[in-house]
Amino acid sequence: MSTPIFRFENVYLEKENKTILENINLEIYPNEFFVILGENGSGKSSLLKLFNRLEINTKGKIFFKDRPIEEIPIHELRERVIMILQGATLFEGKVKNVLETYIEKLKLKYTPKQILDIMGLDYSNLEKKTENLSGGEGQLIAISLAIAKDPEVLLLDEITSALSITMGALVRKKMKELQKQGKTIICITHNMENAVEVGERGVFLKDGQIVKMGKIKELIECFGKDESQCTKR
Repeated sequence: MSTPIFRFENVYLEKENKTILENINLEIYPNEFFVILGENGSGKSSLLKLFNRLEINTKGKIFFKDRPIEEIPIHELRERVIMILQGATLFEGKVKNVLETYIEKLKLKYTPKQILDIMGLDYSNLEKKTENLSGGEGQLIAISLAIAKDPEVLLLDEITSALSITMGALVRKKMKELQKQGKTIICITHNMENAVEVGERGVFLKDGQIVKMGKIKELIECFGKDESQCTKR
């Protein structure tokens, strides 16, 4: 098996004397579609944020390609490991002008039309104001900008939950295409059908701990069960 792209060793996250994540041990491999599952309040978002240091672990070690994550300059890490949040928003203004601003700021080798091409959006959107885009259209443009930066790893935090069925399917298809192109994708989802469709392996969190790690279909069986019925493997 290849060297893990991420490795967590006995990782803890504590805030205000409260343990958010406890004794997290996991390995994620290059070109893997890894899913983080768990009920509300289980620590999924906190775990996802550790991958690009939006959260800083208080104990344990995190390695990115066998390099301690704290040794990697934060700007470099976040160029290589990009998070796309649910409901990501754009600057206000005409879409074409806003995209030109992002392209210059992010030093992307794209035109505004090429950004829209990434997710198959119509060029008529260039003449709209960002505040007049539907939530789904704005989300797809934000996803396109993240993809255009060509990261090694994409972190997805429930990005399809507010999208229509059609747009959600489009995003999942694109993410699978990116995986085939060599990207590593780590995502959170509450939608079990989506998890089975895109994911291969993952973890199930409960109260900040990994209760089970394995194939997605096995993890889904953990929902609504106590730890004795869903043992770690």
